[in-house]
Amino acid sequence: MCEDLISIEAKLGTPLPYEQYEVCGDRRFKHLSDLEIVLSIEDVEVKGAAVFNEMKVDGCIEIKNLLVEYDLRLPGVEITRDVHLIGLEINKCLVLRKIKVDRDFYLLKSTISEDIFFEAADIYGDITFTNIKIGKDLRFTETKVNRNVSFKDISFGRAINIEHTCINGRVDFNECSFHRPYGQETLSRKAKISCEKFGDRGGADNYFYLEMAGRRKRKKWYIKYPELLIQYCFNYGTKWLPIIFFWFGMVLLSGLFYWIGQGLRMSGQDKSDFVSFLGAMYFSVVTATTLGYGDYLPISWWSKLLAGFEASFGMFLWAFFIAVFARKYMR
Repeated sequence: MCEDLISIEAKLGTPLPYEQYEVCGDRRFKHLSDLEIVLSIEDVEVKGAAVFNEMKVDGCIEIKNLLVEYDLRLPGVEITRDVHLIGLEINKCLVLRKIKVDRDFYLLKSTISEDIFFEAADIYGDITFTNIKIGKDLRFTETKVNRNVSFKDISFGRAINIEHTCINGRVDFNECSFHRPYGQETLSRKAKISCEKFGDRGGADNYFYLEMAGRRKRKKWYIKYPELLIQYCFNYGTKWLPIIFFWFGMVLLSGLFYWIGQGLRMSGQDKSDFVSFLGAMYFSVVTATTLGYGDYLPISWWSKLLAGFEASFGMFLWAFFIAVFARKYMR
């Protein structure tokens, strides 16, 4: 079909299938109503825009392997069951304006070269995005989702605007890539808030970590690279066990330096009487815990500098550990 295909005010009572068509112009469906069971479109290439305007489908919509050179738009569409969009290749935008879906919405294995817009949409079930490449923005505006929104294996191109969307369920994502760190920060914050709402503290901690990691990438280079220590060693305070491992690692490494460099001696003894390995480890533990019994002394400039650093950093690690432990188990 090499002309524009336009269906206006059609009323059908049986499934409406379209398979293996090529349309050179725009494909527009307007005021379709009472479509029962399923509206199925498969293996169709549209050389213009595909527009489904103010349709009412008493069943499902299944669109598979649709190639559209411009936009795919579903303004004012009402569907009583699910929407399955699978294998789409859209060279412009996917626009879902004032769409109403009584069950779930699925967008799978598709490439959207520019933006995805949900505007004034009402989804009574879940929204699921899986294996999607989005060239530019993903935007939800005045949209209501009664259940969950999940993203898996998504490549986000630019901005993600989901902050002002009413989502009554959870927001989850995994195996996603973000070309801009602000997108990771925004989506992680929304997912964190949803986990806190349902009492999932472990999930909230995980998304808080991802939110802070995205925020770190947006900072100046002289801040974001030193902050890698806080991210990978301390997990932004979301886990207490790495702090313990880091503390013991610092004690062991410092003790080895004291012993190998022979930078200690016992109090009241000659400088030539160096301490044993166990003595160096004992001094390292006492220094890191800031006890300072005074039975061992650093005798070289580097051992004095190392002892001062170990005492200061050890005290900081213990304070950090107590704060993280209290936050995790007493909130």
